[in-house]
Amino acid sequence: MSARLPVHIDPIRFADTCRSIEGSMPLLGMDRLANSLSSADSSVEIALDFGLGERGFRIMDLSIRGSLQLVCQRCLGTVDWPLTINSVVALVRTEAQIERLPDHYEPLLVEPQPMQLMAIVEDEILLALPVVAFHPEEQCQLAHAIDNRPLPKEEEPRQFAALAQLKDQLKKR
Repeated sequence: MSARLPVHIDPIRFADTCRSIEGSMPLLGMDRLANSLSSADSSVEIALDFGLGERGFRIMDLSIRGSLQLVCQRCLGTVDWPLTINSVVALVRTEAQIERLPDHYEPLLVEPQPMQLMAIVEDEILLALPVVAFHPEEQCQLAHAIDNRPLPKEEEPRQFAALAQLKDQLKKR
């Protein structure tokens, strides 16, 4: 186990040595995720377990937990969205290996150079985000404002309605 998270990891080497990583990761440096967040002042708890899986594939068992503050697409307020990700990823080096993967593994194409741990975590969070984030109707400020708006008044007579009637009467003569 690791108290301090590494910046870069070598997933293949970690799988060969059955290494585990655990810790807290701030959302602040996740630039691609920032567009969906109302605030990036929080962090997520991550746990990565590397090893060998089915058919000898190197795998990464990934767990991410936390709460994200997303932007409500109705009222543009803050939505607290609980985040729970559990995923088993097969570490592959080639496209040909992807075709041989069992169906329950998601592929992660691993480059020869070390990978940024934050980028891996950010990718998984982005994949888990809802397409559209919004409050439940009873909590949404905009939905509440729309439900409580006054009913429209009966249609008031138009300003020139009397003139139109007079004109119609003159045509009939």
